[in-house]
Amino acid sequence: MSYFVDHSSSLALYEAPKNGGTTLRIWLAYRLTGQLFLSASSSSYYTGTAEMTRMLNEAGYNHGKFKQSECLNKICIIRDPVQRFISCYMDKIIKEGKMNISISELLNRFDDIMSQDNQIVEAYGTSKLDFHFRPQVFHFGQNKNYYSHVFTVNQISTELKDFLETHWRLKLPDIHARNSLELKESIDLSKEIEAKIRNIYAVDYQAGWCVQPW
Repeated sequence: MSYFVDHSSSLALYEAPKNGGTTLRIWLAYRLTGQLFLSASSSSYYTGTAEMTRMLNEAGYNHGKFKQSECLNKICIIRDPVQRFISCYMDKIIKEGKMNISISELLNRFDDIMSQDNQIVEAYGTSKLDFHFRPQVFHFGQNKNYYSHVFTVNQISTELKDFLETHWRLKLPDIHARNSLELKESIDLSKEIEAKIRNIYAVDYQAGWCVQPW
């Protein structure tokens, strides 16, 4: 999170929290080292390791705001903002934060809750909550024409994997980084709650960071 410039193949990779970045980083680490950095698969999905994170950071993986690259090829992975918000809520509020608040309460107190997390993560330059809930324009910018290829989270194991294998001339391992069923991303939202989420991420819809690939 958020981007890495692979100068040797003239490819810039951009990702955002909850948009399949774990899989992308595992594949990138595999390309750079030939090693597969996988944590124990105890819940039917893999995550990377602390060693992998350190290696990628040292190799130049940047966790900051979008920055343009002169690479010929630029790719990113997008996700519908509503589904992305639900995933952030389940993972960072309920699972990791152990905060017993509803989506409705989170939305009503959104700015206050984000600001209350004052433990700054050095790599992010902000708090974990703030970084993960920021809109995709923070990570991707606002110009979809900047990218040569845009993929959705549903294309990670198919079109994105095929693209990377062809571009890198490398067979990538089949991995499953997240189990969306366990995150209960099919929460039934009222129209009012969905409208509030869309309002928070209006800049993403305006920029075209929805679910349609091009």
